[in-house]
Amino acid sequence: MLTFAMSAFAQQKNEKSPFDKFGKITNENLSKTIYDIDSNANAVVLSNVGDSYLEGNSKGWFSLRTSVHKVVHILTEKGYDEASGQIRLVVTKNGTEKISSFKAVTYNLENGKIIQTKIGKNDLIKEQVDENNQLMKFTMPNVKKGSIIEYEYQVLSDYMSIPDPWYFQSTTSPTLWSEYTFGVPEFFTYQITTRGFIPLLTQDPFKKQETFRISESRTAGSSDAVDLKAEVLYRRWVVKNAPELKEEPFTKSVRNHLSRIEFQLATQQYPLEFRNLRNSWQDITSGLLESDQFGRKLNSNNGWMKEEIASTISGETDPLAKAQKVYAFVRDNFKTTTPYGIFMTDDLKNVFKTRKGNGADINLLLTAMLRNINLDAEPVLTSTASHGYAFEFFPMINSLNYTLCKLEIDGKTYFLDATQSRLGFGRLPDYCYNGYGVVVNKSATSVQLSSDNVTESRKVTMFVTPNENGYSIKMKKDEGYYHSFDIRNDISDEGQSKFIEDLKKNYPQNTEISDVKLEGLKDFNNPVEVNYNINFPDDGENIIYMNPYFGENYSKNPFASTDRTYPVEFPYTQDETINASIIIPQGFKLDELPKSVKLKLDEQGKSYFEYLVQNSGSVVNFKSRIVIGKSFFMPEEYNNLREFFNFIVKKQAEQIVFKKTAE
Repeated sequence: MLTFAMSAFAQQKNEKSPFDKFGKITNENLSKTIYDIDSNANAVVLSNVGDSYLEGNSKGWFSLRTSVHKVVHILTEKGYDEASGQIRLVVTKNGTEKISSFKAVTYNLENGKIIQTKIGKNDLIKEQVDENNQLMKFTMPNVKKGSIIEYEYQVLSDYMSIPDPWYFQSTTSPTLWSEYTFGVPEFFTYQITTRGFIPLLTQDPFKKQETFRISESRTAGSSDAVDLKAEVLYRRWVVKNAPELKEEPFTKSVRNHLSRIEFQLATQQYPLEFRNLRNSWQDITSGLLESDQFGRKLNSNNGWMKEEIASTISGETDPLAKAQKVYAFVRDNFKTTTPYGIFMTDDLKNVFKTRKGNGADINLLLTAMLRNINLDAEPVLTSTASHGYAFEFFPMINSLNYTLCKLEIDGKTYFLDATQSRLGFGRLPDYCYNGYGVVVNKSATSVQLSSDNVTESRKVTMFVTPNENGYSIKMKKDEGYYHSFDIRNDISDEGQSKFIEDLKKNYPQNTEISDVKLEGLKDFNNPVEVNYNINFPDDGENIIYMNPYFGENYSKNPFASTDRTYPVEFPYTQDETINASIIIPQGFKLDELPKSVKLKLDEQGKSYFEYLVQNSGSVVNFKSRIVIGKSFFMPEEYNNLREFFNFIVKKQAEQIVFKKTAE
């Protein structure tokens, strides 16, 4: 039996892939050089068919057998990447996955004949990713422009609770046909969730009576076997003509939007013992609190750290000041091998001693140290932007990949991440603002780290005065916090001279940049202020065309595509203000002034563009403001957003015109 978490299906009469059997490649297939779905495609997936079903095993339970059959037409040299593949396998003490069969063929058309080049299971190359994960890699042989590659394999897995998702869409090639079949005996139910923006076509389901033999070895040469007869429900989902999902600007993770289907075991029932197998977040956090790689190390006495903490917070009595010092100590003295991770790689004492660890090691150490001085600190698990969204109503531990610390002081909540050098107290990397997170406590308290709640504010102020060689600008930039974070890291890595060199690249070659000063580089809790002077030479013409943005404008629309099938995801909301006071050069008069305008992106006015300019005697005062009041725009909002930025680009290109007066 199957249960559905959401519905995004359309009924379709049964159809088959044109490549439903291995080896059905024809001269006509190989002769084709262009496809209607995308005339510029480097490769096209002609067919991608998968099926999974349960079978009894010799361990006294069930295994999941998954078959994949894929056919791809390579059209250009850039499409050669499609000729390499990998199969991920999990191998642990609790269960294994193995490839039970593999075959692959490259087809080429030579002098009207189809030439086949084959590889098999022995040609797979194993790469050990970590202790529990392997990649079995392969590269198709004799691949040329125009080749068709075909491969088929089966994986037998002990992990039936959460089968691998099936992707109906690709980020590298359009797909003409993709289908997936899942067969489930009536004594199991699975929760099914669909993702993406392409509706799935459901084929007619069918049932079959089958027998499941479950055997378990007792002694050498003997085993107990049980036969279970049950109806098996087979369901099949199809997507036809799925376009390549190309990554557009302002996308947290294109994987979030790929059309796919996911499964999680929900219940087992008669003739098995009834069990509700749906994980709750409480189940997951309770397990973590008991885990040797998480809660047990966090909740132990950890008295060995008292002396170091005492010297770190010496002289402080205020709880917040103590927390800030402990946070700075961990951030500044520990090397992060990778900021990601939800399980510790070592015990806290060794992490403390070696001064290094992964993200979980570092932030759980921070949590333990804050607890050691009787502060209310708890770990939080979340998913970063590149990892994809975690969902409150679909609890899965593998949907999380990042550990943070939550601190409560005097009724105020602070989220802390000590893995990032030069990150301020109570600040998180922008990639952490990706929605749902869960506090690792008995009640699994939920948190929402929404990018809508983070605003990147930036203010630029310019004073423009004429001089004997042209005109000069006194520039002051109060940068946004995340841009400031990048500036600090760039200067730390490459030096301030490289920052100045890059700054000069934003202006014409004959422009002189001087007196560059950066304030607040060491104050990680606040933004950086950048000050410098610019000298623009005068070309000696009778008419001066002056753009009041002086390089601070959009030169092109960041949304170039005419349409978009998935949301726009800004990392934060935005508020940018640019002010300029321009003294009219002596001997010139104002000839043309752009019109002031205010354009709202939405009826409520949460997002808008404001352009104000006015002349007051010998001074032109200019103000521009762009406010993007939300971070997430659905596909149906894309055209309005694109036109909004089209308007901004055109308006920001307008010039103030000064004309020389008659002598």
